[in-house]
Amino acid sequence: MATIKQTIPFNYDDLFQKTQEKFIEKGYDIQPGSNTMQLVTAMSYLVSMLNTNTAVNINEMLLTLARKRNNILQDARLLGYEPGNKVSYRYELELTLPGGDFILPKYTEFTSGDKKYYYFGNIITIPNAPAGYKLNIEVKEGELFRSFDSPELSITIENFIENGVERPQYYVDLPYTNVEDDGIEAFLTYYDEDGILFNKEEWTKIATFTVDSDTILSKQFYRLNNIDYGTPRIFFKLPNTGADLRLGTKIEMNVLKSSGSTGEMLELPSTTLDCEVTNYSLKVQGTEEETSESIKHNAPLFWNSANRAVTKNDYRSICERLTLINRLQIWDGNKEYPKVPGKIWFSFLPETFKRVFLRNAFRTTFELDLLTDETNWFLEDAEITQIFDYLDVYKIPTLELLHRNPVFLDFEFDIEILKYDITSSESSQNELIFDVIDKYFYDISGSSNSISKMEDFDTEFFRSNLVKKIDTQITDITGLNLVLKNSITLYNRNIINENSEKFISFALGLPYEEYFDINGNFLIEKMPGIDTENFIDNKNLTVDWSQTQAGDSFLESVIYDILLDTDKIGEYRIYKDKQIIININIDGVLVTEENIEQKILNVQYQNGNIAMSKNTLPRLRKVNFI
Repeated sequence: MATIKQTIPFNYDDLFQKTQEKFIEKGYDIQPGSNTMQLVTAMSYLVSMLNTNTAVNINEMLLTLARKRNNILQDARLLGYEPGNKVSYRYELELTLPGGDFILPKYTEFTSGDKKYYYFGNIITIPNAPAGYKLNIEVKEGELFRSFDSPELSITIENFIENGVERPQYYVDLPYTNVEDDGIEAFLTYYDEDGILFNKEEWTKIATFTVDSDTILSKQFYRLNNIDYGTPRIFFKLPNTGADLRLGTKIEMNVLKSSGSTGEMLELPSTTLDCEVTNYSLKVQGTEEETSESIKHNAPLFWNSANRAVTKNDYRSICERLTLINRLQIWDGNKEYPKVPGKIWFSFLPETFKRVFLRNAFRTTFELDLLTDETNWFLEDAEITQIFDYLDVYKIPTLELLHRNPVFLDFEFDIEILKYDITSSESSQNELIFDVIDKYFYDISGSSNSISKMEDFDTEFFRSNLVKKIDTQITDITGLNLVLKNSITLYNRNIINENSEKFISFALGLPYEEYFDINGNFLIEKMPGIDTENFIDNKNLTVDWSQTQAGDSFLESVIYDILLDTDKIGEYRIYKDKQIIININIDGVLVTEENIEQKILNVQYQNGNIAMSKNTLPRLRKVNFI
């Protein structure tokens, strides 16, 4: 099948030329200013205008070619895809109580700067609390509108005419934009068919993204935004799902408008309650509504998943829709050793991570900032739980979902310029070369098609490719020497706690060159080395390559010991499926959660060609001009 490309009409000049040729063939006078040429001009202009309008209309009907936001939203909805809305910042607050009876009502307001944060949990009552008692609660940023203050949020169901038929109202429009993704509460008061009164019964938003004939709306509603106005419309019945609300049903709603990515808490909040906020910590990062480029990418994938998650691509399409995730990796139990059926692993990089390089005055050093800030590089546990809650709706029930934080293989380049160009400063030339390297790893210059895939899961680094890119930016007489050093910074969040064991695990790719000798033995010098001097307690980390491994013993994997001086603390395992898995034990006496934090693990590739696997992904750490 031919690839659909954007339709581009003949331009005016093409049409003018073709029309003129037709008149020449018929023997008409085509001298400038003649009646014939006036007719040619008018015909060419008219057809050109019609062509342009037709092409634009056709493009806007195709999701991948549409440019107007409203058309993109409408095209995506035809595929059963509803784009993500704004998500509010969520924080955990530590309240210190003065002593005595304490009551925390629902919807309690906290203020930090010009932003407000609300407690949406159940009422908390603590009688005779001792002075200094600590209470932790979760709050959400936004501007809250409640039904008893806003008459438009209190609605009584009446009949309305639809397609000439009178029927009870089954949806409600809300007159607010920028409503938080889960920012609508609905409370219904009604009599059921047995005459039983339900007073302010809470109905919740359905968890699924699409509704089909198998979906059952039971005391739930479904949110669809009005495309023209950007306001939410909540449905209590969609075709073949749900039920008509009874006449006279009273719906009272609370709505939270979100500031999205600008709702960050920058200082301790204040409150009118008789207590003091003594600490706060981030639980969920605020995000904007889903971008047009993201919708174009995810909507077709989500349509292919058929509202269920079975294949790897199904899980990816559902996850990529969420505004929490920048990129992700997925693998199943066949990639584990021993193989574990019925389990799927995920690794997520957050959407809001900051990638900023510090430059010294002379542009000789460019170093990645925020390296020690774990919250910048990893999702919070609450965010991972939120993602898995979404996936639980679609996954096969017997499957177990697990998470491992990404492991960053850092790249550090030492560059020696053999001869600088005298026409510009050394600092400007250094910055130019750094920009080439930086864009090779992560290019954010434009659309999704221009974003580099180097800093991603399952990517490959080839030294020659980077050198070629640098060569195109410098003169032939300049020349440079480039030395690459790789390392891994170990974070506490890289510690895995599975099956009552604690360990750190990361995957590397085998070299591309031949790594067996003629006798079937591994060429150890071709394997990426793992070693660090004074790793823990001034003890050196090494791999025990002295264990001879022959080719005929290579069944599923070959194992070498990882030593801390003379003590074994882990395994270096080489698999037939061309990956290397490094496991470092954390339960041992020598390696603990306390002493592993921010340790640098040296990784030496001999050939400069590096493949990533599983939850390992590359990260540009430093460029140093010497």
